[in-house]
Amino acid sequence: MNGGGRAGRRVREALRTGVGTRLRTGLRTGVRWKISAAIALVGALVAVALSLVVHNAARVSMLDNARDVQDERIQFALRLYSASQRQTLQFGTKVDDPELPTELREKVLTGRRATYVEDKPDGVPDIWAAVPLADGHVLSLHSRFTDRSATVMKDLDQALVIGSIAVVFGGCALGVLIGGQLSRRLRKAATAASEVAQGQTDVSVREAIGGVVKDETDDLASAVDAMADAIKQRLEAERRVTADIAHELRTP
Repeated sequence: MNGGGRAGRRVREALRTGVGTRLRTGLRTGVRWKISAAIALVGALVAVALSLVVHNAARVSMLDNARDVQDERIQFALRLYSASQRQTLQFGTKVDDPELPTELREKVLTGRRATYVEDKPDGVPDIWAAVPLADGHVLSLHSRFTDRSATVMKDLDQALVIGSIAVVFGGCALGVLIGGQLSRRLRKAATAASEVAQGQTDVSVREAIGGVVKDETDDLASAVDAMADAIKQRLEAERRVTADIAHELRTP
């Protein structure tokens, strides 16, 4: 009987030590905060990607509008230049401007009217427009990207930053809620498993965690309950074998 009792105690101690230690270690890793961090990271990446796409799309659209305006101005200036007897220049236009970008000059010399965006070190580009003249010269004008457009882009960038921050904080809050629910279920499962390990055979881990939604926690609880039932049956079998041996030893 002593052998069977020691074996039973060893099984119970293994169950209590192994299951309890593994569950406590798992809970200390912070499931709630891991989920929150993951959702916040994904939200931040998506927000940054969308912000870049929106920023670039808005900038391209504004530059295209600026080029269209510059193209209309060079056409009007060309008409005035051609109609004027003294060939006066309007809107700041120049003939054979030495600052004219090489790419734009080469394109205009082929006989085509063209516009060009020249990037500057300060980040504010110049918008160029040029048209060929009948005498082989080039009429051109350029202006800086308008202050109004720069203000619009600044306001847009500010709105995108605020929206991205809101998405990250919203993701964190959602992660805390989801992770908190999962963490509570795991704590309940750990508490019930500890009670089973201490010999309370009437405790069911599956019933302890409760809940309507089924997830992996229910699978864990079912597995622990099945393991506890198997160990309990094994202990009962050992007790019966020990009792039978003791009875045979006492019988003359």
